[in-house]
Parts: sequence; structure tokens; C-alpha cells
Amino acid sequence: MGLFSSTHSSVRYGALIDIGSGSVLVAVVVSNTNEAHPNIIWTKREYTPLRQTKSVNDSAKSVMTSLVNALMLLDSEGRTTLRAAYPHAKIDILQVSIAAPWSHTISKVISYDRDTSFTITKELIEELTEKANAELQTSMSSNTDTNAALSVIARATTAITANGYQTMTPLGRSATTVSLTQVSALADTLITTAVGDLHSKVFSRV
Repeated sequence: MGLFSSTHSSVRYGALIDIGSGSVLVAVVVSNTNEAHPNIIWTKREYTPLRQTKSVNDSAKSVMTSLVNALMLLDSEGRTTLRAAYPHAKIDILQVSIAAPWSHTISKVISYDRDTSFTITKELIEELTEKANAELQTSMSSNTDTNAALSVIARATTAITANGYQTMTPLGRSATTVSLTQVSALADTLITTAVGDLHSKVFSRV
């Protein structure tokens, strides 16, 4: 099944943006569910001249300049190439990846235990999840390693254990200890905001 597969159409048209430590890569991809792999019909990489600086924000702004340039090329060269190959095509999916140092992950493990057995309920799992979210916000607020503002771009519960054993079906089980592991992906707010703004101004015309 293709990268941009869908039950509504066998062919999808998408744009990829990869924001790396010193460059931004953009690509136009055509995916057909009847083919093993998607077809990259156009790609461009914009390099960022990173200078010695004490400010993470200054470095992020340099990367955003490359991001703007790359999306302008997507709007012109990428769109032209797509329409030359597929006259009626319209890009309807945008996938963005953000690499370090502009993004990183934080893992939180929240546990609940009692001296006697209890039943693991949906409400308990939700309570543990909320506590993990709260601890993440505390960690973000107290982080002094960088002066960059961060945004949560993805969050997932990766494991639940009951009495030390991982389980895929925790609800209804009896345990004296339950733990929930939550992994959150954070990215520089300057970059995530720029992606959103440029999407509405440029990508909507592609």
C-alpha cells in the first residue's frame, strides 16, 4: 500500500517537507495503491548557513529562511512539474518531519499502586494519562537548557504494564501496580508556527 493510500482513490498527491539541522528538503510525491512504492516526481533541498550563535532562536530563524525558500520553490517548480505530468492533479496531503535540534522526545512513566488488588478501569488509565500530560507541561516550563519555546506535535501511550508485565488489554485486569508510559514529541514553536503560516499562504495554492 502506498504512503498516501486511501480507500477513496487509488492515486494520491502529496508534498513532503523534511526540516533538518542544516537544510530543508521538499518533495512532490504521487502514490498509487496498486504500486509497491510512491513515486517522487520533484524534489529540492535548501541548505542553511548556520553561524556561531548563542541563541537557539537565531538558528531557528535561519532554518525558517530556508523553509520559506523551499516552499516558494514547491509553489512554483513543484506545482509546475506535477501539472506537467498530471494535468488535473492537486496536492491534498502535506507531511512534515522536524529533526533535532529543532525537535526531541520526552518520555514519562506514571505509576499507581496499592497494597491490595484493584481492577484497571478506563477512568484510571485516563487519570494516569492526564498526570503524564501535567508532568510534561511542568518539564517544559522548568526547562532551562534552551530559551526556545516548544510545542507538543505528537503524543502517544507506548506501554501499559500491570504488576510489571506489559499488556495490550489492561482494562478489567486485576493488579496491585499499573504503569503507563507516554512519549511526546516536541518541536520549536517558531518552526511549527512558520509551517502553519506558510501552509495557509503558499501550500493552499499548490
